[in-house]
Amino acid sequence: MLKLAQIYNKRIDFKILSPIIGILLVGIALLVFFIGSQLEDEIHKNIDEVIAQNNSKIVTAFSFTNNLMLEHLKTSMNVLKNEYLKQGEPSVGSSVQVGNEIVNDINFGNTPQALKFNSVDVIKNYNGGTATLFTRKGNSFYRISTNVIKDDGNRAIGTQLDPNGKAIKEILNNQSFYGIVDILGQLYLTGYEPIYDNNRNVIGIWYVGFKLTLLDELKKTIAETRILENGFIAVFDMNDKMIFNSNHIADEKYKEIFANGLELSHEVWDHSVTEYKDWNFKIIAAASMSDIDDYVDGFKFMMLGIALVVVIGLTGIIIYTINKTVVRKLKILTSAANQLALGDSDFKIDVTSEDEIAVLENSFNTIAESYLDKSSAAQKIAEGNFDVDIEVKSEKDKLSQSMNKMISTIKELVHEVKVLNTAAIEGNLSLRGTEDLFKGEYKEIIRGMNTTLDSLLTPINEAVNALEFLSKGDLTVRINSDFRGDHQKIKNSINQVSTSLHEAMVGVTEASNATASASSEISSSAEEMAAGAHEQSSQTTEIARGIEQMTKTIIETANNVTRVSDSAKKSGKIAQHGGKVVNDTIIGMNKIADVVIHAS
Repeated sequence: MLKLAQIYNKRIDFKILSPIIGILLVGIALLVFFIGSQLEDEIHKNIDEVIAQNNSKIVTAFSFTNNLMLEHLKTSMNVLKNEYLKQGEPSVGSSVQVGNEIVNDINFGNTPQALKFNSVDVIKNYNGGTATLFTRKGNSFYRISTNVIKDDGNRAIGTQLDPNGKAIKEILNNQSFYGIVDILGQLYLTGYEPIYDNNRNVIGIWYVGFKLTLLDELKKTIAETRILENGFIAVFDMNDKMIFNSNHIADEKYKEIFANGLELSHEVWDHSVTEYKDWNFKIIAAASMSDIDDYVDGFKFMMLGIALVVVIGLTGIIIYTINKTVVRKLKILTSAANQLALGDSDFKIDVTSEDEIAVLENSFNTIAESYLDKSSAAQKIAEGNFDVDIEVKSEKDKLSQSMNKMISTIKELVHEVKVLNTAAIEGNLSLRGTEDLFKGEYKEIIRGMNTTLDSLLTPINEAVNALEFLSKGDLTVRINSDFRGDHQKIKNSINQVSTSLHEAMVGVTEASNATASASSEISSSAEEMAAGAHEQSSQTTEIARGIEQMTKTIIETANNVTRVSDSAKKSGKIAQHGGKVVNDTIIGMNKIADVVIHAS
């Protein structure tokens, strides 16, 4: 079951087929049940028809036999009567013993007939029929002449006519009787006519009968007849004695079947009882309900077997069709979906039909084309080409809308950067990007650029301010803010320049003061002083030239703040040069002092 469940979960054809097969099986079961019910009714109907036909055929055979033999019987009766009446009129004769009975003889003319057999044997010789002359004793009748032979080989004289039979009843009512009777255990088609004396009193009976040999073929046919497997036909005589029956059922079984009489259980037998009234025979034809059930069940199983074969065949056809028209294409679509999942949209599915799968295939192709277009656009964007316009398929095409928005935002961002770049090139370092035009990380980019510019401009502005103070002769200015990296180097260079200049100017001032105090000595030694003054003048000129060069350097540093690092290095060199000039000046001043001292 687990394996089937796993297969079911992995196979779409199983998922498609399962409800179809389920519906087919339920439909087949219902159909088989319905057909089975209809078949059962039809079988009962057909069996009833078969039973009715069989009974009708038997009745027809009885009727034909009766009509044929009855005509023959009446002819034989006339022959018998003529044999006796040609001897004279009938009358009651003297007492005579026949067998164990003493009865009245019957005379025809003057001839007694008891124990005389010539007349009855005429019938036997004529057509093989049986003939008997009965005499009356009270309301009973006894055979005094007959050609009927008993089992012991003797004539059945002295035997009594069945006192309960139909024949005696008719005779006592002065009526003739023609019909089936049991004579010594044998069935005969018989004729009984009363014998009257001259006073119209019944004194005896003429009897002619034929054994029902014409029914032997019918008996044989019935013996070989069966209805379904265990069904049968049985014929009962006027005494409800079974005389004909299907011989595939044992006598003991028949006794069991008819243990409660001729009425059969409808739960066990589907049967019909037909009566042939001329003979008072009953024909019972029955089919076993178990046979019908077995036949119906067999038919149902056969139908189920055929249905299963059909279902299996249809299943195979459907599986083949589904695999060819659905599963194979779904595998192609699955592969395409996997390609899309991996970012590969460079494919095209061949559409070979116009069904729902074809619609899905076209949709996949459309998706792939859309992804390919967007991928191409993204590639151009990645390469810096923003001249891209992505088609928006619908209001819900958020990807295309977002990409177009991204392109627009990047263009605006590039524009902002270009504006800032142009401003920086033109020396307008106060211009900033407009952060409110952007959102999210784009806004952070502009904010970061503004912050970077602020971070760059702060040390530059302080450096410019410091240099402006230096250019105005304020050599005490210092940059006190904390900076990092190259900004710290700029700060240190400017502070070092300022310190160097300040120290140089202090030295110059001190030298000047020393010169002033020795001016009187200078005037007394004019020639030497003139020579020293000439040398001092040369050195002073050199100092002034150094200071002028230093001032130019400061101004150059202020004008090239964008190259602060290089300027700082250059300023360091100039400061070192200025220091050297100051030192030279101090040396010169010392020489002047020495000259003054020497002159004095």
